[in-house]
Amino acid sequence: MARWIRLYSAEEDIWSHYELDDEEWAVRQVDLHGPEQQPITATALEEVLRLRDQENLAALQSYERRYGVLAEGSLDGWRDAAQAAGITRQEFEAVWIRARQHLAQPEPTVANSAALAHALNDAAEPPLRPVPDQVAELLKSLNCPPRLAAHLRLVHDVAWQITDWVRQRHPHLDFDRQAVLFGAATHDIGKSLRIAELSGPGSTHEAAGRDLLLQHGFDDALARFAATHASWTDIDITLEDLLVSLADKVWKNRRVPDLEDLVVTRLAQASGQQPWEEYAALDELLTHIGDTADQRLTFQSAYPIHG
Repeated sequence: MARWIRLYSAEEDIWSHYELDDEEWAVRQVDLHGPEQQPITATALEEVLRLRDQENLAALQSYERRYGVLAEGSLDGWRDAAQAAGITRQEFEAVWIRARQHLAQPEPTVANSAALAHALNDAAEPPLRPVPDQVAELLKSLNCPPRLAAHLRLVHDVAWQITDWVRQRHPHLDFDRQAVLFGAATHDIGKSLRIAELSGPGSTHEAAGRDLLLQHGFDDALARFAATHASWTDIDITLEDLLVSLADKVWKNRRVPDLEDLVVTRLAQASGQQPWEEYAALDELLTHIGDTADQRLTFQSAYPIHG
C-alpha cells in the first residue's frame, strides 16, 4: 500500500516529499529548497528504471540533471527524522505537479513561444479548428511543448467531426458535446509534465494530467478525460469518455474494434437503431476521417517537442 511522507533537513533547508511502496522504498521524490520552496528534485522510479533498461547512460544523466537523483534503499526509519510527517496523496500530488511543471519545461524562449503559437494557430490541410480558448490559454501558461499542442489540436478537430456526426445522426441524443471537445483538447496534457512520454511509452501522464487540470480549477467532470482516454472498459465509462478515446485513436487512422463496438452499442441503445446500422454508419465516418490521417501526422511532426 502506497504511503506519502515529508521530511525536513535543517542543515540543507530542504523539504523532501516521498511516495513510498509497501517496503518503504521511494517511488517518487520531490525536494523543495529554501524559504521560497524552490523545486530542485522531482524524480520517479518508473522513469529511472525505463532509462536504465534502455542502457542509455547519456539519457539517464540528462534526466538526473533535470529532475535530480532518486533516493535508493528503504526509508523505513523515516519516522525518526526531524519534522517527519505523513501527508495525503492529494498533498503529494500538488507538490509533485508544481515541481514537475517547474523542472520539466525549458526556460521560456521567444522560439518556444513562437512555435507554440504556430501549433495552435497555423492553417492546415484539411483545415483544423482551434482548441477552446480556455485550453489555449492553459497551454500557453504551461509553456506547452509545441508538438503536444499540435497533437491536442488534431485530436480536438477529429472529436469535433465525430460529435458533429453524432449530433446530426441522433439529434435527440443527450450527450455533452462540449465536454467531449474539452476532453479531446486536454487528454494528453499530462505529457507537459511527463515529457519523456511524448516520444516514448508510458502512462504516468494520465493521472498527472487529471491532477494538473484539477490544480488549475477545472472540475472532475472535465479533468477525468485525461485519465480515462486510454482505458474504455471500466464499468462507469460514459459515451463522452468513449468518444474522446475514439478521437484519440482514429486521428491517425488506428482502428480499435472493441472500442468501436462499445460506441456502436451505446448509440444503438440510445437511438433504438439496429447495431449493424450504427456500425455501418460509424465505419463510413471513421474511414472518411482516416483518409486524411497522413496529413495530420505530417502536421504534428512539423512542430518540435522543444521550441
